[in-house]
Amino acid sequence: MDTITKISDDINYLAGANITRRYGTEGELLCSEYIRNRLLNMGLQPIVEAFNCSRETFQTLILYWVEFLFVILLSVFFPFAGFVYGLVVLLLYLLEISGYFSLTLFIPEYQSQNIHTVIRNQEVFDEPKYRIVLHANYDCGISHLLYSKEIIGLLPVIHHIIVICMLVVLGISFRDGFLDLVPWEDHMSISCRLLTGIVLGTISLVTFIATMNEEDTRGANFNASGVACILGLAEYFSKNPLKNIEIHFVFTGAHQCWMAGLRYFLKKNKLPKEDTLFINVEGVGSGDLHIITKENMAFVFRVEKEIIKFIDENNFSSEIQKVDFLPIPTSSYIILSHGYNGFTIMGLDKGKKPMYCNQIDDTTLNIDEQNIRKTMEIISKFVKRWTEKEN
Repeated sequence: MDTITKISDDINYLAGANITRRYGTEGELLCSEYIRNRLLNMGLQPIVEAFNCSRETFQTLILYWVEFLFVILLSVFFPFAGFVYGLVVLLLYLLEISGYFSLTLFIPEYQSQNIHTVIRNQEVFDEPKYRIVLHANYDCGISHLLYSKEIIGLLPVIHHIIVICMLVVLGISFRDGFLDLVPWEDHMSISCRLLTGIVLGTISLVTFIATMNEEDTRGANFNASGVACILGLAEYFSKNPLKNIEIHFVFTGAHQCWMAGLRYFLKKNKLPKEDTLFINVEGVGSGDLHIITKENMAFVFRVEKEIIKFIDENNFSSEIQKVDFLPIPTSSYIILSHGYNGFTIMGLDKGKKPMYCNQIDDTTLNIDEQNIRKTMEIISKFVKRWTEKEN
């Protein structure tokens, strides 16, 4: 069976009309079993890493936003207590959006799983020269108002507004507590709390309404295409292993739960950061291929200059373009926030936006199998040249 046929078969199973890959569903489990069986047929030994996840990304983040409304209320009557409680909530929120687990550890609502396998070509007790991690999430996208073309570009601004509101409340609470002021008798105190409360309350309400009307997508491009690409690379490298190189193939679930699968993988598998490179593949079934050089949410993480320089020096720029910013973070946001080197390859439209990202029309009819095969060829070439270079 040729490469294009295998890609087409993978896409049709994962994004066909019979199942949905929504996190925590039987369909997601069936797709993880499909990936596992594909790897077993290649002679590889995949490991299933089960984990618990909470809710959709914005439903997770809204828990912190609503909690901060209680911080505002508490700080009116007990400013210093409100400051301390608010500081804890803010730190937990920043920890969560930095790619680590905080409050979501205590609200396990759904079961999901990662599939992880490794190709090693070195002696049992020898350390490899490099570790390459090829990653794709396999759950389907979710469509709601916040992912619409009209709103999605505003998401980074909204995240910054929320953090600013939290900092304003903490600042005014600390001031009132330190100066022993009564908030409702001070114009500045009550105005700041009222304004930030209205802003946080409005954003929380709109987010709640939007996510209550969410729909599953078929996810043919996001991200059955990425899975098909990584499966193809697993088959290629199983037949053509690289000497003294360790290649990990990771398929994560619950991407729509603030990338819970990837966060769990990084928590469970402590790979050495100095010789590990992650390559994340998302939405490569449509559009022109790009490397995302900057990941942005409340924090900003950039791809290492060494990687960008390597891409330019090895003429990959003729096959893959660079884009500096997307309105929503890719999986590389989590990877870079944990201190690993890595980057994302993604298909974008002419306006430098993700193709069919969390859109209902993301079906098998929109997939270009040749684009996925091209991505496989680029990544395999990149991995070979990267691992051949001198330290």
